[in-house]
Amino acid sequence: MTYPASYSLNQQIRRVLYALKRQYGGTITIYQNGTVTADTKTGAVSRTKTATKIHRAVILPVKISREVKQSISVISANKSLVGGGGWEAGKRVFIVDRRDASTLSLKESDWIGFNGRKFAIENFEEYEFDAAYVITGKEVKGEPLGVLGSIITESVTDTVSLASNSDGEV
Repeated sequence: MTYPASYSLNQQIRRVLYALKRQYGGTITIYQNGTVTADTKTGAVSRTKTATKIHRAVILPVKISREVKQSISVISANKSLVGGGGWEAGKRVFIVDRRDASTLSLKESDWIGFNGRKFAIENFEEYEFDAAYVITGKEVKGEPLGVLGSIITESVTDTVSLASNSDGEV
């Protein structure tokens, strides 16, 4: 919705988004979980997922930080040597223009696919005047995207519903 008092601000935001998309633009796919149904006789579970392909999202460079995982038993043992595991966690900021995905409504349970990697949505914000989503995604190492890349095909709306059974097949 465009507010008359802020027309020049809306135009400025759209110009900045356009410039960012040209400089840092890339293709991402946003995956959303749909309905889950279970057959009571066979125990088979079928899930539906929706994949929305965004052709020109702003993808900012990755920010890498070291994360350390320690259990409470190791910390509370009061030892001079504390054990645990450390790994490099990559975080990216994605900016999605609302004009590119007008029907998209995000949840924190959704995830993003970019360059064959899975990014869990850590948090997201809606920019003013329904201009854009600013999404912070944390890379999930060693976990597949959840759907086969050959199954997703572009449609008129670039949204595809995918169904899978309990075997993990799509």
